[in-house]
Amino acid sequence: MNTCASGAISRTALKLLFSGVIILGLLGGQSAFSVTDSMYFTVNGDSTLTTMTQGDEISWTANCDPGASIKWEIWYDLNQNSIIDTTSDLFLATMGLADGSPQGDVDGLLNGWISGPTMLLGVAPGDYIFKALDMVNGSSVQGVLTSNAMVAPQNKITGKIIVPGHPAPDAAVLKNVWISTESDYDEAGIYIGLTDENGAYELNIGAVGSGLDFYVEAGTINQFVAPDWQASTVTVNGVVSNVDITFEVTADSVYGFIKDENGDPIKTVGTIRSERQWPELGEKQFTSIDSRYVINYSAADLGVWALSPSSEGYQPAYLLPENFYFSHDTIGTFQKDFTLYSADTVIYVRVTEEGGTPVNNYLISAWSSSLNTSGRAISRSGSDNITPVRISSLDNSDWYVEIRADDNDFPMPAGFIVEGSGASNVSPGDTVTLNLVGGIEVSGMVFVDADDPTLIWDNVSVFLGNAENTYSGRVSEGGSYSLFASPGTYGISVWAENYLPTPGFGNVIVTDSPVAGPSFTLNNTHSKIKGTLLGLPLPLGPEDIWVTASTDTSPNGYQADGALVDKQTGEYTLKVCDGNWTIWAPNIEGYYEFGPVTSEVWEYPDTLRIQDYEYAPLSCCSNISGNVDCDPTDFIDINDLTVLIDYLFISYSPLCCEEEANIDAEGIVDINDLTRLIDYLFISFTPPNPCQ
Repeated sequence: MNTCASGAISRTALKLLFSGVIILGLLGGQSAFSVTDSMYFTVNGDSTLTTMTQGDEISWTANCDPGASIKWEIWYDLNQNSIIDTTSDLFLATMGLADGSPQGDVDGLLNGWISGPTMLLGVAPGDYIFKALDMVNGSSVQGVLTSNAMVAPQNKITGKIIVPGHPAPDAAVLKNVWISTESDYDEAGIYIGLTDENGAYELNIGAVGSGLDFYVEAGTINQFVAPDWQASTVTVNGVVSNVDITFEVTADSVYGFIKDENGDPIKTVGTIRSERQWPELGEKQFTSIDSRYVINYSAADLGVWALSPSSEGYQPAYLLPENFYFSHDTIGTFQKDFTLYSADTVIYVRVTEEGGTPVNNYLISAWSSSLNTSGRAISRSGSDNITPVRISSLDNSDWYVEIRADDNDFPMPAGFIVEGSGASNVSPGDTVTLNLVGGIEVSGMVFVDADDPTLIWDNVSVFLGNAENTYSGRVSEGGSYSLFASPGTYGISVWAENYLPTPGFGNVIVTDSPVAGPSFTLNNTHSKIKGTLLGLPLPLGPEDIWVTASTDTSPNGYQADGALVDKQTGEYTLKVCDGNWTIWAPNIEGYYEFGPVTSEVWEYPDTLRIQDYEYAPLSCCSNISGNVDCDPTDFIDINDLTVLIDYLFISYSPLCCEEEANIDAEGIVDINDLTRLIDYLFISFTPPNPCQ
């Protein structure tokens, strides 16, 4: 049951990919002239070995065309035939590295060799197949590294996995599940084991781990949910026993397929990651080998989750989509497919500092609004400062290229900005120059609503913008922000996913000296206001219609992101924080308008309000009935009598307004209405009844 890619390790895979080198296969993008056909391992400094012992220092290296990107796959060779068999071998990890990248390639040189960082590693005894795949030309090479058990380990963690409904022994479910452990102290290494048919495991740890806290976690099992890695934390000092891991039954799942722009499945090893944003952090992942993915959630996994394919396995061959966010407050399985655009062309970016040769590396982003995706690359320093950024040819003229000032790994030097912010309307094959110059500081504070959970400040961005320039920056731990701009008048705003700010925006005037920006408060959108527009013919359209809500007049209070009404169902969903909300329904031509409706939303767990709108068509009748010919002056005369007689006895032509002809205000339009109209015009002159 577990001899499949979905059983790959989860959080440990992140560390196995070395503190962020998985993010991008970045410097690639050049045409390949050499094939990837050679690789070797380095064990404790010896590059001639193909065997290791748990706890050795190892790294691995492969050749490629200078500047190319390689995707590494690591498989446990369960059947020991030295061939990757995706139906029986166990997948361990995947990562992307780029030749010459400051992030990942050890020597950092464009020399046609990619070496991952040296690390202390202890994997379960057995044979491991390492595959290096050139992401540009498709050439690959494989090597086998044999792992032997640590002799007389000074430390050891033992335990078992417990799966509801599957008592031991049960080889189909309990055997060959990855168990991994690591410490916050990176130099302590990573240790990985496999369970037996009883679900039992052991992790051998050398002396370097003595006295340290280690996190223990399990890989995935189909139809079950592993606990978060924080659930099992132990202090290692000798043998630590009975560190058991209990799985939960799956309550529901998100599933789907990873496809390219043509709708064809992307059958490559890649990782899909789901991260909980609120009310507490959490993470799940699935490694797909056939374009299909399934991520399971337990009944306790409520809150707001982000979902997206991640860089390992897909970049740089494909561009990644934006995160898909969903609220898991109610249980329900649904399908979410992702489209990844092929990175089949490039934009060239020259980075300069004060017009000269750069000494720093930067994260470059090329964003397409029409495709809702971006290509990224780490810029080169020194004289070789032109960097290819891989993009899609499907957008041929509207790429926006910038340096990401908010990146933590390659930050922009304090006080610098990009001259002109970035480059707009860039086409494939273009070369753009991004020049860094000194800017003027704008600083202030961002606060979090007192009743909300702790915010990850790295996820908060501040923006300055006007018609000519846009600048961005991150918020430091504690809520202080500082960003730089050229002189001018700007609007300023703060953004964090699943939060609303107050005020919605502010204004600052930047001159030649530092300026204080406004303070903002962020409030978590833990609740929803949902409803349906009733009484309207479906589908709605063709124009988009929106439901809006706020707690005060902009920019004060909180302004909810407008909810686009579903044209097929008439349903809408507003994401809101706590507050006294005023909701505005859209005005629909031909129907009576609604006034504002208020709804008080409290703190979590107050997560849902229902507000439906029953639309009633406007009456074509004005004041009193009798204007059967729909005279714009609303005058009742012999012409109205003529039209009514024609409708009842001659041509039966439809009336322009039946309400005007229903003069007796009873039932349908008939001869009684004709009698009342004659009485009004020629006999008693008694006015017709009011419009109904």
